[in-house]
Amino acid sequence: MVDLLRIYGPALLGLVVTIVLLWVILIVSLKNTPPDVLSDAAKKGIKKVAVIVISLGALAYVLFLVMSLSVNVTPRGVIDRSTTLDQQKSFEQRHMNGEAK
Repeated sequence: MVDLLRIYGPALLGLVVTIVLLWVILIVSLKNTPPDVLSDAAKKGIKKVAVIVISLGALAYVLFLVMSLSVNVTPRGVIDRSTTLDQQKSFEQRHMNGEAK
């Protein structure tokens, strides 16, 4: 789990910061717009577009995450450790017999 956070944490943090920033800009701009400039229907339309843009950003991140996790799979093949085990046994035998240098 820690490795996943280390790899994908910065991208996730960037996504969250971007979503919060877009949401704050939307709220501030709609609150400070005079009532005669935008109708209620226009404000609702702008909110829908903002929600769609934020949703597409989140969807793009999820697709990135799925593709990255499917490509970065650790191979789980059988590892031949016979040479390592042989070296370990010879090392242990040398040290048990007092032949250590």
